[in-house]
Amino acid sequence: MVWNPEDAAVCQNCGRPLRPAAGGPPPSVIPTPLAGAVPQGFFAKLFDFSFRGFITPTIIAIVYGIVLVLVGLSTIFTIVWGFQVRTGLGVVLLIFSPLIFLIDVIFARMWLEMTVVLFRIAQDVGEIARMKRG
Repeated sequence: MVWNPEDAAVCQNCGRPLRPAAGGPPPSVIPTPLAGAVPQGFFAKLFDFSFRGFITPTIIAIVYGIVLVLVGLSTIFTIVWGFQVRTGLGVVLLIFSPLIFLIDVIFARMWLEMTVVLFRIAQDVGEIARMKRG
């Protein structure tokens, strides 16, 4: 005989009846707020000392914008510095700086994307755990 989950009378995780007894009313399930509910809103998450909510996914676009500005300014200052030292160095930096800028932006983007992926994994695992608890 093969076990079929549809034949189960009670939940394996919590023991709650899955269907009403013959002739009886359906079991009542009263939702209760989770003891460790995730705070809502930016400032609620910012000042949550239990770290149940994450603000990084919210501000990651701002961080990326700041990184782009800083890398761009760094590239401009490097070119200007190169011309101040020697004209030949300035010309070389003028030619290669766009490539270095592009490489810096790609690595910064990859780092920020990996950070977001880690936070999304954490959020998804938390969601799966909440669903399993009922």
